[in-house]
Amino acid sequence: MDEVRRLRLEKGWSQNELAYHAKLAPSVISLIETGKRDPNATTLRKLASALEVRIPDLFEESGSGKAQRRSSLQASFNDAIEDLRRTTDRFEGYHAIQKAVDEYRELWEKRLADGDFDKDALDEAGLALKAFWPAVTAAADAELVEGAQWGVQPEEAAAHSVLLPAIARFQALCERVNNTYREKYAPGAAVYAFPQREAS
Repeated sequence: MDEVRRLRLEKGWSQNELAYHAKLAPSVISLIETGKRDPNATTLRKLASALEVRIPDLFEESGSGKAQRRSSLQASFNDAIEDLRRTTDRFEGYHAIQKAVDEYRELWEKRLADGDFDKDALDEAGLALKAFWPAVTAAADAELVEGAQWGVQPEEAAAHSVLLPAIARFQALCERVNNTYREKYAPGAAVYAFPQREAS
């Protein structure tokens, strides 16, 4: 992308300096500037931030090559927009999962408080949870991976996670349910009525 090179030179930076400010590998900058690699949405965001411009500014070209490059640049920009749309859809999905987990937790907290359950109800809930719990923890793992793809450090991604707090709240409930299950129906049982698994 000629405009990335022009903006870099305007700042008086080498490719290594741009790479440092954008938190990208120098080889990525070289490949982009020589047209051997189209940047994805994450890379575009990092470049725009480092160069202190808007993402569309990275696509403005001057000179005779503008018409020849427009379709390629438009395709890259469209890919970036599509990537952002998919990310937004996934983020909304994380919120939907969080809401479902919290609603189920609240239901069982009420049932525990009211004593509105028996061994069959606990066993049935345990089986249902074993079926969907791996999907919940897999979504939490995907959420953290998503953060890493956007350049967010693991600790920061965990601190801003939508799913990890809901999982922690649910795991606290699970411990109470399991203790109740063992006290009432299976003293010393090693098998849990509710799943015990931490999201990585």
